[in-house]
This record gives sequence, structure tokens and C-alpha cells, in this order.
Amino acid sequence: GYHMNKKHWNTVYIHKDIEQEQINKMIDWSYDLVLQSFSKKKQQELMD
Repeated sequence: GYHMNKKHWNTVYIHKDIEQEQINKMIDWSYDLVLQSFSKKKQQELMD
């Protein structure tokens, strides 16, 4: 969406040399980065 904030967007080109574990780590890092921007209350809601 052109109207969305793209601050934390990533582009990953997947090919045979990238292991699934590395892709999972990138997803986890991205999720954690966004989660940290939420209030503690919102973080807790997502963890429940």
C-alpha cells in the first residue's frame, strides 16, 4: 500500500543460497523491531 508507512519494510530476494533459518531470523528481527515501537500495554496484548 502506497499510503502505508514503509519505514520498516524489507525486500528479500529468495534463492537457493539462502537458508530457511536465515529467512526466519530476518522475519523475527523485523517483528521485534515493530513490536518495540508499541506501548507496553499493546505489546502485552499481542503476547497473550
